[in-house]
Amino acid sequence: DSVKNLKPAPEMLLKILEYFKILPENAFYAGDMDIDLKTGIKAGIDTYIVLTGSSTKKEILKVSKNVRIFSDLIELKKFLISSVFICS
Repeated sequence: DSVKNLKPAPEMLLKILEYFKILPENAFYAGDMDIDLKTGIKAGIDTYIVLTGSSTKKEILKVSKNVRIFSDLIELKKFLISSVFICS
């Protein structure tokens, strides 16, 4: 409620990053709709999509073909855990 511009404007994400003093390159955003992908892209944050929302994979890929899409939260969790160990 503390932003003027709702999604897909990046204002919400940018305020969160600013509040926690996190650079966009050190964050990720997980969503389940095409509007979430648009928001993450505009904020400059790596964005992952989980196909549990109302957007189809086809709708997501219309926004960007360069996106990681997961079928469920368990798949996203496994990816994030493996990414931490690869980056460490």
